[in-house]
Amino acid sequence: MVLSRRALAWLPAGLWMAIIFSLSAEPQAESSAQSGPVASALLTVLNWALPGSLEPGLAPETLETAEHLLRKTAHFLAYLVLGALTARAWRVARGGTAGVGNDGVGGVVWKRRDLPAIAGPLAVCVVYAASDELHQLLVPGRSGEFGDVLLDSLGALAGVLLYLRFRRH
Repeated sequence: MVLSRRALAWLPAGLWMAIIFSLSAEPQAESSAQSGPVASALLTVLNWALPGSLEPGLAPETLETAEHLLRKTAHFLAYLVLGALTARAWRVARGGTAGVGNDGVGGVVWKRRDLPAIAGPLAVCVVYAASDELHQLLVPGRSGEFGDVLLDSLGALAGVLLYLRFRRH
């Protein structure tokens, strides 16, 4: 079986979706076991870089806040990557051009014809983000949150726009 160039274009986005799905499938305890040490390490580095910025012996509230911010940043960044991969796949599947022009000064001129190149990949990512949060409702200790869908969607929009801005013509 030989896959077409257009079908292969979706492979990176599909693999990234599988990674997101597998991380969402982890029960809360396992997920915290991964993000907790990372948050603690980041706080330690912050305290080293800015001496006295944190109280000695990290308070549990400080660690909880850092872990929460780390998780929300991870949401945004994961969907930023998904947005860029989806925009690339969308462009290739549609025949190669997204139609974004340059104003000659380094800025981007968005035109009405660019809307499908933005809205299509964004819609894919938003639907996936919503389905991922619904999936989390079935995972022990996890919850599906509308705020995460919004955050994921903003990350995806950033990824789509960055891809369209910096893609090679």
